[in-house]
Parts: sequence; C-alpha cells; structure tokens
Amino acid sequence: MFTTYNKDGVVVSVVLDRRTPNKEGKYPVKVKVYHLRKPKYFPTGICMTDEEWDRLERSKSNESIKIRRSINESFDRIKMNVDALIEKGDFSFQALSLRLGRAIGDTFNNVVRTKIDELIADDRIGSANLYRDSLKAVEAFAGDKIQFSDVTVEWLTRCEKFWAKRSLSITTRGMYFRNVRAMMNVAKKMSLIKESQYPFGKAKFEIKTEEGEKKSLDGEQLSAIYHYNSPNETVNKYKDIWIFMYLCNGINPIDMIQLKYSDIVDGEIRFVRQKTARASANRKAIHIEITPEIQEIIDKWGNPNEGDNYIFPFLKGGESQQEIKDKNHDVYTCINKRMREVCEALGLNRITTYAARHSFATILNRKGVPVSYISQQLGHTSIRTTQAYLGSFEREARVESAKILTSILK
Repeated sequence: MFTTYNKDGVVVSVVLDRRTPNKEGKYPVKVKVYHLRKPKYFPTGICMTDEEWDRLERSKSNESIKIRRSINESFDRIKMNVDALIEKGDFSFQALSLRLGRAIGDTFNNVVRTKIDELIADDRIGSANLYRDSLKAVEAFAGDKIQFSDVTVEWLTRCEKFWAKRSLSITTRGMYFRNVRAMMNVAKKMSLIKESQYPFGKAKFEIKTEEGEKKSLDGEQLSAIYHYNSPNETVNKYKDIWIFMYLCNGINPIDMIQLKYSDIVDGEIRFVRQKTARASANRKAIHIEITPEIQEIIDKWGNPNEGDNYIFPFLKGGESQQEIKDKNHDVYTCINKRMREVCEALGLNRITTYAARHSFATILNRKGVPVSYISQQLGHTSIRTTQAYLGSFEREARVESAKILTSILK
C-alpha cells in the first residue's frame, strides 16, 4: 500500500499496529522502523479498523486521499531523518528519536523516556531503572517540560543544591548527573544544542565524587567470618554465600544467582559478567578455580547437580529480566541483613555484598599480585577501573608505611 524504504539494514514501513485497539476498536497507524532485528514504532495520529485499512488504498474519497497524504508525510519525515543518520554513519533508535524530537520541539523529559523504553526493550532493566530514577529526581527539581537549552551550568548548580537539601548522597547525585550528561552528549552530537551550550566539563559544571569508605576486610577479619557459626541456620546460609562471593573473585550477586552447573568446566566456574556481556568487544570469560571451600558451600546450599540446574536455588528458570533483577535485589538484601548480624556478633563494622568484591581485590593487591591479573579476574574492561577501585585503600597503606619508618626512631 505504502512505499517501503530499505537501506543499510534499516527498514521503514507503514503498518496498522494491531497490538492494542483503542476504545472504539480501532488500531493506530504507525511508521515502523526495523533495525538489528528490533522494531520501533512512531505514531501518525491516525487510527483505523481493519476494514478501513483494507479499503484505504483503493478508496478515492476525499477523506481517504487526505488520510493517505497525512500518513505519507509522517513516513517521509521519518525516512528523511533515517537517511540522514545513515549517511553520517550514526543511525540508532536513540539518535532518530532525538532528531524527530527536535523536529516537533520534544522535551528533555520525553527523550529520556525514549531512552528508558529502548533500555527495557534491550532487557537492560537495571540501566532503565537508573534512568527512571534520574528523570524522577530531575522532574522534582524542574518539572516535566524541560528543554535542552534549559540545562545550563547555573541550572545544574541549582539542581545540585536542591538534591543535596533532599538528602541525596554525593554518590547518588553523581549517578543522576552522569545520566543527564549522557543525554546532553547525544544532544550535542545531534546538534540539538551548540557546543557553547554544553554545560559539563572544566570551568563549567563538574560532577562531584567522594572517596569511598573503606569496604575491604583484612585476613584476620575474613577468617573470623569464615569460621563463625550462628545458631540461626539462615544466618549461616547467607554468611556462606558471602564467603562464596569473596572466594569467587568478588562475584556480583546478579552473576552469582545465575550461575549454572553447566558453567563448571574442568574444575572451574566460567562465566561472563552480565555488566559486560552485551559489549561484544569486551566479552571476557572469568575463570574461577573451585577450591574445597567453594565446593563445600555448593554442596551445602546448592541445588542438586542435575541437568541445567542453577547452582544455587534462587532462580527456577524462565524468569524475565525484570524478575531476575527483582530476585537479585531480594538476595543481596538478605545477604546484607544477615552479614550485619554476623558483624555485630564479631564486633566488626557493618559490611555489604560489595565488601566481598573489595576484599578479594585488596587482599590480592596487598600480597603483590599484579593489578593486571586482578583486573582480569574482576572482569573490568580497563585496568584504569581497577586502579581506581584500589585507590581508596592507598591511605591505609601510607599510614602503615609511616608507622614502619617511625618505629625505628623509638
């Protein structure tokens, strides 16, 4: 009925979207853009029944001619923007949404919502939730009709003060501002704002960071936790799971709950971090030697080694990405709660699942293990990330060095 555009793997067509009818039983006519096996639909503002849609092409009524012209205008507008992006080598659904947003005067808010939809469609639920939280915080400050030109250095500074008064931590504010910056980077690339309007960087607005609190344990503390035995079996279970995470290269809970017996090969657990699995250039498998201590925890708390079972009984199989994310939240909440009880019993400061990862990295670093190896075992994509990861413990090392130097003077 309508022309189809196909170039460099991007297909643009007009369809009757029969997924959800409106109250009148009609379906929206949309322009469908298909790329990398994923569709994205753009509304035309027209709704029709199946019968009306079937008659549209051959009907010569003035109303039908008017509808066809309107649909073709929507198709041509999207085709033109798709073609321009392909010529620049910059095609993506996000870039297309931004170009179309500029054409209709779309807001920063709606562009972020488009980003959230794309992340959900790509099963990147954690990132989608963070963008949703960021947008909610931004809208609490500036409302739901923010223009890209509104986001200035002065605007960001006032936003910082507003969030601080709302008791958002520096870490949380930093995560939210990085999402705002990501949107402004794309806006700059798409010429939605001028270079002079870009508000981030030196002599402009700089995102604050704070030095993380000490989250690593020493050998004596780790040994005390390992040998601790509570009268409460639930405490023992989650304490052992925490030890498993420490021994398994500081594995994150989201990766731990998805380990399967099929991931065990030649006495090693092999997996790819969910955080980097989507980046094909950085898909590096992490190998973990199964020690007797690791095996003991698996034998005590794990599923039977049958078929394609998960190692631990947190997932049943067939869960959606959102359900896996929810289960991950439940698991690390339980671990943190029970580890608080363990630390109280041992007289230690409160720790979380993150301490298992930091302790793994720091213990090896203090024993002289090369940072390059630690980086590989953590699954970091850059050694610079690992160096920053270990940086918060340098002060402690300097204190110990100072004690050694001054001890001979006494």
